[in-house]
Amino acid sequence: MFEQLEEAISTSNVAAVTRLISLCSEQDLIKSVASQEYESLLHLAAEKGNCEIFNLLLSKNPSLINLTDCTGRTVLHYAAEKSHIEMVDLLLDKMPLEKIKYGVGAHYLSYDAGSGETALHLAAHQGNKVIVKKLLTKCPELINISTHYSIAPLNCAANDEIAELLLSKMSLEMTLKVIKQTDSIAGRNALHSAICGGNIKTAQKLLTLDIDLAKAADSFGYTALFNAAISERLKGREIELADILTPKVIKLSLKATTKSSDVSIINQYLNKIVSVCDEALAKDPHNASIYFKKANILYGLDKKEGAIKCYEAAQSINPDYTEKMHMNTSFTIVFDQQQEETVEAIGKSEDSFCILI
Repeated sequence: MFEQLEEAISTSNVAAVTRLISLCSEQDLIKSVASQEYESLLHLAAEKGNCEIFNLLLSKNPSLINLTDCTGRTVLHYAAEKSHIEMVDLLLDKMPLEKIKYGVGAHYLSYDAGSGETALHLAAHQGNKVIVKKLLTKCPELINISTHYSIAPLNCAANDEIAELLLSKMSLEMTLKVIKQTDSIAGRNALHSAICGGNIKTAQKLLTLDIDLAKAADSFGYTALFNAAISERLKGREIELADILTPKVIKLSLKATTKSSDVSIINQYLNKIVSVCDEALAKDPHNASIYFKKANILYGLDKKEGAIKCYEAAQSINPDYTEKMHMNTSFTIVFDQQQEETVEAIGKSEDSFCILI
């Protein structure tokens, strides 16, 4: 009979579930399902997202809501991972607050028992903004809970929109702490995660908060720029990525890259972006933005003569372009008095030059 009940829940057969539950004892419903993918029938119902069946099971045995599966996940973990909004609403109403904060479930990267992820990690990874908002409204403390591998919800963000939402809920102090935090799986910080996830706008925001993230290498010795160079998700997005490839970001990344083969890969990638810029300029020769992006990359590659020409081209098209770029990207222009060369295109003296950070 238990197997029949499991099958009825799996197929969302409410009539069959109603009939079979009436024949079960409260203790029967606590058994693990035959497939062993779930700890209880309630987990199975949460995973399927059937609120009617879920309530039928709870009415028979209310204590089911406190059960965890073999990796420590609650029914809320299941509902959040499958993006069942109605089920999440039901659980946030019925579960005690401490259970909502509970996070010992298997991490989506490793599936090790007791990794400490919360439902917010799962919702962020799934890119479900509605559930992320609901979780944070009910339990704001979730934003500050990292897994046992030091992975924050921000590092799980599926897209820029989710990352922006998570950042908006964090204090500046916590944000600056979290973005530097490296996980114990691959040694990645928030910038690595953003680039690997293809979240360019998030990466740009992170670099405005802490430019030194650009020089951080993960456990494999890879900087975020190297990750970008080998990323499948960023193919075809070279112009977009160029927004964050300022001279200082490039120089910090190259300086932190120790293997000559990795440096070569980064240089090839940057030169590819320059070629993509050239293709764009061939179609639109009056695009100051592309000239400016190309100039930044050339300057980062120490190709200063070419960079100066591109800076000059950008400003000849739009004299106010530097200021507009400053406003649009939140980058700040600073002057480094200790450099020997000058960027004449921006009209400064020989013993100083202007770079964007």
